[in-house]
Amino acid sequence: MKRGSIVILALVAVAVLGVLALKLAGWPADDMAPVPIETVTAGGSLAGTGIAPAEQLDQALAARKPAFVLFHSTTCIPCKEMEKIVARVRPDFEGRIVFVDVIVGEARNQDLNRRMGIRAIPTSVIFDAQGQARQGVGVIAENALRAELQKLVSQ
Repeated sequence: MKRGSIVILALVAVAVLGVLALKLAGWPADDMAPVPIETVTAGGSLAGTGIAPAEQLDQALAARKPAFVLFHSTTCIPCKEMEKIVARVRPDFEGRIVFVDVIVGEARNQDLNRRMGIRAIPTSVIFDAQGQARQGVGVIAENALRAELQKLVSQ
């Protein structure tokens, strides 16, 4: 067997063992099951309230209000797509769901990033009125996001 073939075989073996180790460790957790992902384009952006995102989320949870939290950056393409989708959906749920915009690179958001276990962006976290969270990674299709938020306000 040639040396190149042995190296490739060894790399494949290491990758397989790594995946098995993560599965045995319980990753990803059940509450991290992704929402269906689809790339969507078109316009809008999230507007902040001036209150730190961690404080917005804590206030919503304390008031037992449902919340949608978007963890993203201002530079990644999927994040920009997700930001546009949320901007289109948000007006239909304003006042019934608290929308929290978390730019992961900002210093003030680092504790919240760690608290929520953010590993990839965009990440969306949906909290029901009891504070139970579901998390998804990637771009969520607009119709899927609307359906998830409608279920949230119908509870």
